[in-house]
Amino acid sequence: MPRQTIKTLCAALSLTLLLGACGDSTEHLKQGALALEKHYANHPPDRGWKVLGVSIDPEGAKLVVQVLVTSDADVNQIKSFSRMEQFSAAKHACPEMTPELRAAIGESTRIWVRLQTAKKELTASICPG
Repeated sequence: MPRQTIKTLCAALSLTLLLGACGDSTEHLKQGALALEKHYANHPPDRGWKVLGVSIDPEGAKLVVQVLVTSDADVNQIKSFSRMEQFSAAKHACPEMTPELRAAIGESTRIWVRLQTAKKELTASICPG
């Protein structure tokens, strides 16, 4: 078999394996997002904040939780914080990382929380663990 044909076959096989792995990763993230939505349904964030949804970012292997800050007082306080304090405030909406939740979302999957008002994003932070 000519050398160029072998290189072409190897490239095609590599691409097929890569795309298959991406599909598995995306499917795993979808399952993780469902588990995280279920977790928040049973354990909503403090302060009456509302989880608007969980989306996936397959490129970053992360789940993104959109959280509506429902209190004007909380919004004003978060706006007055330094950036570091805002990151800490966002972590209040992070889920408690139980062994069951970690197993459901996967060891390498990261969770990000985005706090927002009805009109704009306030801050975002990665969740611990």
